[in-house]
Amino acid sequence: MTRGAALFVLGLAVAACSSSHASPGAGAGDAGHDGGPVPDAGSPGDDAGGGSVDAAADAPSETGPTSQTLVRLADWSPDAVPLDFCVAPHGTGSWEGPLIAISTALDPDAGLVGDAGDRGLTFPDVTAYLSLVPGQYDVRLVAAQATDCSVNIVNDAVNLPALAPDAHTTILVVGDASNAGSDAALTITSVPDDTALPAGGGLALRFINASPGAPSVAFGTGSFASSTFVPLFIGVAFGTAGSAAATDAGAVDLHGYLALPSLSGEVSVVATGGTADLATVSNLSIAAGFVVTTAVVGGKTGGAAPELIECFDNRPAVGLLSPCYLIAP
Repeated sequence: MTRGAALFVLGLAVAACSSSHASPGAGAGDAGHDGGPVPDAGSPGDDAGGGSVDAAADAPSETGPTSQTLVRLADWSPDAVPLDFCVAPHGTGSWEGPLIAISTALDPDAGLVGDAGDRGLTFPDVTAYLSLVPGQYDVRLVAAQATDCSVNIVNDAVNLPALAPDAHTTILVVGDASNAGSDAALTITSVPDDTALPAGGGLALRFINASPGAPSVAFGTGSFASSTFVPLFIGVAFGTAGSAAATDAGAVDLHGYLALPSLSGEVSVVATGGTADLATVSNLSIAAGFVVTTAVVGGKTGGAAPELIECFDNRPAVGLLSPCYLIAP
């Protein structure tokens, strides 16, 4: 295991991404809650990087950059092995990591840290934000419990955009690890995140297509089954965030977020040009005051049906995972 003070400024922190917890924005009708404990969501507007572990204190003392950039890893490949990840300044091959294992070692008592560190990141978990020195990085995926970064499990991502100071970014692991049908293959990509609410308040909503069997989809309210589907995002290609809003839905910002007063009721994902729902949630409720990424995950050919997940991008993490929740139909 390697550690570099120049790169690894702050450690990971997380909150469970699980269908067994209600989301912070869930209303009484949201079917995602089974009565179990709900992590403290904090107050609206909190930085999602809250709760980070100070890794710099555990690294050799040296003078270095004081700015930081925040990244998290989303394992949205339905059949990838449990994984960890490493980073290297672009083109150097000087890999640092595995980062989840390092974070576990830094704070073994931080709630779910020990469990997550032992098993690695699994579908559909999303790590908390990890703080790095700004710059362009290559990303390598390694198997969980790897002790170094020498063996990758898929081709490294070597053309990701540079990470700006004070920015938030999600690195996406999407596609089939074992190809099926015409599904998209396992790959690593990234999307820039928002953590601030729209200028006028309300809700900031983004949608990502992470379903390997769906080359392009629309996301909106209602459903085809009930003849009420009204798209919010259209033409969302696999592995990307929606960049085009449907007519009258409003303007999408540079990071793919749409400003809405709130969102409640039935929502669905439909294949572009299709006439049937790929995934439907009957009673989603997200109040104003949240910055939310929704995504369609799963849907590997021959595997489980696609599902919707929501991540609260302006909520603090608890343990090793971001506050992301599979949404019950």
